Amino acid sequence: MGDVQDQAPHDRRPQRDVRGAPDRRGARGKLIALAGLLRDHYDAVEADFQRFYGVDLGGLWRGELSLRRVSALVTNLPPESATWAAENGEALGASRADVLLADIFQAVTGQPHPLRPQPKDRAAVEQHESTAARLRAQRARVAAQRPKEAS
Repeated sequence: MGDVQDQAPHDRRPQRDVRGAPDRRGARGKLIALAGLLRDHYDAVEADFQRFYGVDLGGLWRGELSLRRVSALVTNLPPESATWAAENGEALGASRADVLLADIFQAVTGQPHPLRPQPKDRAAVEQHESTAARLRAQRARVAAQRPKEAS
C-alpha cells in the first residue's frame, strides 16, 4: 500500500490543513465555549470534575488533560452538577428528581414546596408567571362556555 505524502507509514489518517475549513458549529465553537465556561465558572467545573470523575482539573495546565477530554467531561456532567446550576441559573444541588418532587408536592397541596429551588433568572420567572396566568384565564373562559349539566 502506498504512503500518503507527509504521513507516517503507521498512521493511516491523512494530514489535512483544517485552518481554512468553515466552522460547522455556528458562531461559537466548542473550544471558545469551553474557554468561556472555564473563565466564568472555573471553580464549579473543578469541583464537579473532582466530585463526579475524580479528576483534577489542574491537570489541564500541567499537560495531563487534553482540551478534548475536558470538553467531553464537561458536556456529560449530570444536571445536578454545580456547573449545570451555574450555567442555567438554578439553585445548587437540585436534580431533576428534586424539582419534580417539589412540583408533585405543589400539585397535591396547592402550595409551593418550601425547599423548592428558585431560579436566579427573574425574567424567566416572570415569563413563566405570565404564561401560567394566561392559561388560567383560558381555562376559565372554556369552563364558562361549557353548558351546565342538569343536577
